[in-house]
Amino acid sequence: MRVRNRLTSFQHGVLIIGALIANGIFSLPRVAAQDAGRSAWVVVAFAGLVLLIVALLSNRLASYFPEEDPAGWGLRLMGPIVGRVWLLLYFLKCCFFIVLTMRIFAAIITNRMLMHTPSSVLAGIVLLLSVLAAVIGISGLARFAEISFMVWLPFMLLVVATLLRGHLFHLQPVIGDTDLSALLAGAKSASFSFAGFDILLFSYPHLEKPQNSARAVFWAMVFVTAIYTLTTVAALAFFGVEHLTRLLVPTLVMLSIAETSVIERFDSLALFMWLGMVVVTSGTQLYMGTRLIQGLIPKANFEKTAVFLGAFLLVSTWGETPLRRLITFADYFGTFDILFVTLSAVLLLPLAYFVNKRERRLGR
Repeated sequence: MRVRNRLTSFQHGVLIIGALIANGIFSLPRVAAQDAGRSAWVVVAFAGLVLLIVALLSNRLASYFPEEDPAGWGLRLMGPIVGRVWLLLYFLKCCFFIVLTMRIFAAIITNRMLMHTPSSVLAGIVLLLSVLAAVIGISGLARFAEISFMVWLPFMLLVVATLLRGHLFHLQPVIGDTDLSALLAGAKSASFSFAGFDILLFSYPHLEKPQNSARAVFWAMVFVTAIYTLTTVAALAFFGVEHLTRLLVPTLVMLSIAETSVIERFDSLALFMWLGMVVVTSGTQLYMGTRLIQGLIPKANFEKTAVFLGAFLLVSTWGETPLRRLITFADYFGTFDILFVTLSAVLLLPLAYFVNKRERRLGR
């Protein structure tokens, strides 16, 4: 793999944040509260902690092949048959991720703002921007993620500021109103909002200082976990668990009815600014999918493959799908995504250790 356009550790961390933050920040409080009740914020923090460990394991896996991403080392680790099956499953996961990301964003915009605009048009715009972002490569994606992160950071912090309008008695008792099985179910449901951190496997070979990768992964995952946890606390305090579980996108509702001295219809502005984070999320998945195709077909040209994949996925933007059905499907898909990434990290890490050790012994 020819490596160019090196990334800083900050860009590495921001790219991980950009790949994560668009997935579930608007519906996460409801998803977690449906199972965990008043303990929703606890299970969100717990899910973040568990997936932080998985992300660090994935980072360790990437460190064994510092000049290659999964498209390069997948076949070396698992052989030509199992390796290709794994790459194909990974590719399909990326495709579903892209489709869900752009369709959910388009459906939310259509439902809340542009009621007379077909969601397929908005989904197509997201896909087009994602293709453009992916074609310019990982360095371009990282720079775009930096800009989107800086623009969206004030919005994320102002969501937390709505805590001042909430009532803390809605959070009591912290533990005890649900049993352990419900807490675990809530953590599983919340985990989809953390899907996408595996972009670190693909950005690792491009780092200026690979030794700083673990630190970047750590602070990126901790930052996302903190934002998700505080947003869930704010939603619980603002609505109460009974009202919260009836709202499809509670974070947007919270923004729309909370008083703000900055600008009227703050939620509408937040949605439009959210487009940047959505493009980063779907763009990283498109980049990963394109690289995985190159792993399956080594002679495939990156730019042409990315455009072809985008054109193929354009078919999925056609038609209207109810937002609630999309979010329900996303919950099921999130379980598969997290299981796939977690099992890959846990199972491939010892295999990578022995393969790397053998190759060093043979002088390769």
